[in-house]
Amino acid sequence: MGCAGVANGLSTALLNPSDVVKLRLQSPGGAALYSGVGDCARKISAEQGIASLWTTALAATLLREALYSTTRMGLYPYIKQVLGVDNGLGGKIIAGAVTGGLGSVISNPIDVVKVSFMAEAGAVGADGRYTTGLRAGHPPTWPSTVAGLRAVAAEGIAMRGATPSVARGMLMAASQLASYDHSKHLLRDQLPVPDGLGLHIFCSQVSAVCATLVTAPADMLKTRVMGDRVGAYAGVYDCLAKTCGREGVFSLWRGAFATFLRLGPHFVITFPLYERLRSAAGLGYL
Repeated sequence: MGCAGVANGLSTALLNPSDVVKLRLQSPGGAALYSGVGDCARKISAEQGIASLWTTALAATLLREALYSTTRMGLYPYIKQVLGVDNGLGGKIIAGAVTGGLGSVISNPIDVVKVSFMAEAGAVGADGRYTTGLRAGHPPTWPSTVAGLRAVAAEGIAMRGATPSVARGMLMAASQLASYDHSKHLLRDQLPVPDGLGLHIFCSQVSAVCATLVTAPADMLKTRVMGDRVGAYAGVYDCLAKTCGREGVFSLWRGAFATFLRLGPHFVITFPLYERLRSAAGLGYL
């Protein structure tokens, strides 16, 4: 589990800008304020400084990874063993869904804080209010990550958005881990291809494509429900109905390109690093 936490934490810190941009695009009002991935990144850099793409909600992001990805990726090999499904694709999907769902439940409170920080961030004026971004004219919801965690607990919203978050976590882990694991073993055993860095990189990109297409709708709903501070949605199903009704079904994949821009590099760092950390720890490749 430690290998999974280190690999995911490092890649997440390096690629935080893509998560910041994705969440801005997915949030209510994002489509009106930003015309796309490039425009969003340019405006954030111009208004808050380029470093803000890395520093926005970074503490909350790393804490989330320590809880979510350590559980999701770290427990996956053990759940496979318990289920006795080392070779079958269906069993790998189930194992990934189990670990992804569990990781999402554990990390939901810090995810609420992270999503709010990323969605609302902007330049702050002398009066303590945002002058740019989606909440221009309003003060920051919380002054720090710790304050945010205390507030969501006190307000009883620590599990806000848990339904789409758990659904996304299950879909993410099932598609990411199963597609990587299965494609790697198919190529290694059937062609055969050496189980090394080249294979790990190629299969990480297979995994990124699968995970992006499968998780985009749940990711969109999770972002909107968790970031809802004004009661715009009665729940995940109300959010789904309103989003599709007002913006069309394909709006559920808004931000999917930004998601792939994050997942592609994220996985190409995470999987090879994870494999080498496992090997160095005497656990062997996945």
